[in-house]
Amino acid sequence: MKSIKSMKKHISLILTGLLVAMAVCAQNPETLTNSSVIKMTKARLADELIIDMINNSPAMFDLSPGALRSLEGEGVSESVIQSMKSATSGKPGAGKKEPATGNKPVNVTAPSVEDNLRASAAIPVEENTEPSEWIPSATVGEVSVEALNYTAPLTELIKFYVNKYESTELTLSEWDRQVRGYIADINKVKGQMLQVENEMRSLKNADTKAFSEEINSLKGKLAAYRKNYSQSKDIMVKGGINIVKQIETMSSDLSKDIGKAYSQASQQVNSSDMDPSSGEKPVMLDYTVRQATTGCVSYIVYMNEMLAWYQNAIREINNLIEEWNPRVTGIIQEEARLKSQAEPIENRITELSSNSKQNRAEISDLKKQLSAIEKSGKQLADRMKDDAKELSSYLKKMSQAGQAAAEERFEDIIENVTYSFGEKLSL
Repeated sequence: MKSIKSMKKHISLILTGLLVAMAVCAQNPETLTNSSVIKMTKARLADELIIDMINNSPAMFDLSPGALRSLEGEGVSESVIQSMKSATSGKPGAGKKEPATGNKPVNVTAPSVEDNLRASAAIPVEENTEPSEWIPSATVGEVSVEALNYTAPLTELIKFYVNKYESTELTLSEWDRQVRGYIADINKVKGQMLQVENEMRSLKNADTKAFSEEINSLKGKLAAYRKNYSQSKDIMVKGGINIVKQIETMSSDLSKDIGKAYSQASQQVNSSDMDPSSGEKPVMLDYTVRQATTGCVSYIVYMNEMLAWYQNAIREINNLIEEWNPRVTGIIQEEARLKSQAEPIENRITELSSNSKQNRAEISDLKKQLSAIEKSGKQLADRMKDDAKELSSYLKKMSQAGQAAAEERFEDIIENVTYSFGEKLSL
C-alpha cells in the first residue's frame, strides 16, 4: 500500500509539472523567454523537463550579463542556463523578435481550453513586469555653455540642478535596491506557498479518505508560510511609508534650496561689473545631459519625473543665458564703437593744445563732441545696470514659479508612490 501511495504521489507531481509547463506555454504560445524559464523553475519542474521544452520550442532569451545574474538569482540551474545559451546560439534568428509578417512557429501545440483552465487553476503565476536590474540614466551628450558678465551667475544655477539630479538618482538607486529586496522576499514566500498548495492538492485528490498526517503537516506549513507572506508584505508597506517620508523631506528641502540658489544668483547678477568698457568676461561651464530611464521598480518609478524636471530646468537656464548674452555683447560692441569715435577726437585735441589760444574755437567744438560721446558711454553703462536689474528680478519670479512647480510634482509623486505601496500591493 505504501508503495502504491508513493507512486500516486509521484504521478501527481509529474502531472502537476506538466500542467505548469502547459500554463507557461499558454501564456506565451509563440516563444519561451527568461520569464517562462523562471516560472517553470519556481514551480519546481525538473531540470530535464525544462531543458526538453527549451530544446523543442522557439525561444527569445535575454542572455546579457545582467539577465544571467537575474536568472541565477531566481534559482535557475546552471544546466538550464547552458541549454538556454545553446538554444540561442543554435537557432537562426534566436534572441531577435520576429517581424510582424503574421507567420508563427508551427512546432508548438497550443493546449486546449480545458487544459489551460486546469493548469491556471493549479498554478497561479504572476507576470513579472519589473526590469531585471537597476538601469542608470543614459548620457545624451555633453554641453558647453558660455555666460558673459552679469549672466555668469546663471551657471551656478545649472550646477545646482546638475547636483540635484545626481543626488536624486543616487537616492533612487538605493530605494530601488531596497524595494527589490522586499519583492524578492515576498516572491520567495509566495513560491513556498505555491509549492505546498500543489503538494496538498495532489494528496487531497489522490483518494476519498480523511486528511492524512502528511496533509495536516502541510496545512501547518502552509499556515506558517501565509503568515510569513503577510509579514513580508507588511515590511514592504512600512518600507514604502519610510520612502514616502523621505520624498516629503526632499520636497521641503528642494523648495528651500531653490529659493536660496536663485536668491544668491540674483544678488550676484546685481553685484557684477557693469562697466561695458571692461569688455566681455566669459565664464565657461561644461555639463552632461542625461535622460532618465524607467530602469527602476514600478513602485518608485514616479521619481523619474523629478529627474526629467531637473533636466528641463537646466535647459531653461541654458536658454536664458543664450537669450541675455546678446544684450551684453551688444552694449559692449556699442561702447567699443564710441571709443573708436573718441580716440581721434582726443588725439586732435592734444595736437591743438600746443596753441590753444589760436585753436580755441576748434578745441571747444571737439570737446563738445567728446562730451556727447562720453554721455552716450554713461548711458550704455546705465543700460547694462538696468538689464542686470531686469534679469535679477526675472530670477526671483523664476524662483517662485520653480518652487510651486516642484512642490506640485512632489505632491503627485507622493500620491502615486503611496498608492503603489498601499492599494496596489494588496491587489
